[in-house]
Amino acid sequence: MLTEPCELTNFRTTIFVGTLAAAYAEAGQFSEAVATAETASHLASDSGDSALLQKNQQLLELYRAAKPARE
Repeated sequence: MLTEPCELTNFRTTIFVGTLAAAYAEAGQFSEAVATAETASHLASDSGDSALLQKNQQLLELYRAAKPARE
């Protein structure tokens, strides 16, 4: 169920993929969070969304440090 929005959009919607990465990090699954956040960053870059790219790169650094994203 957690991956359903990403599956429905073939993992092509940056916000869904980024949210999935955050969920993995929150669950302590940091390797999955990193891989998924890298995908979200690539999607944001490919779409030219610099703000979303920057946010995903910041989150990626947290996940690499084994920290969940909490605001």
